[in-house]
Amino acid sequence: MDKFKHIQQGLFSYRSTCANCLSQMIKRAIDDHLPVSYFAHLYNELRDLLNFFFGESGNLPSDDNGIGRMARDLRLYACSSQALVLHYYSLRVLHQQQHSFPYGSVTAKVLLQGRHLRVEVLSARHLKPGEQEQ
Repeated sequence: MDKFKHIQQGLFSYRSTCANCLSQMIKRAIDDHLPVSYFAHLYNELRDLLNFFFGESGNLPSDDNGIGRMARDLRLYACSSQALVLHYYSLRVLHQQQHSFPYGSVTAKVLLQGRHLRVEVLSARHLKPGEQEQ
């Protein structure tokens, strides 16, 4: 049992070292404005490391939140502009489906110009009158 514990500690140390190196590479790549293909390559490498340490399921332990965040960030940096826009609108639709808007919704553009507030209503959908106070 002692040998197994020693191997487990060694693998944990190796995993931490890999995560730290990859994190530094990501920060440097962001600072240097490297192309999307570089981030896609790093994401594939991270996915391979996760498969090695956690198996094909990719279930991360609860204490490895940093690796999960790194994978999410790398996946976003590896996306094309079109894929990012699609991802944004997919998340927005999901958010709207999860939250109910009992009085409808209004999208407005608000701009403060000097001492004047400019409000432009971009869209108004499914508006219902609110409860009136007596």
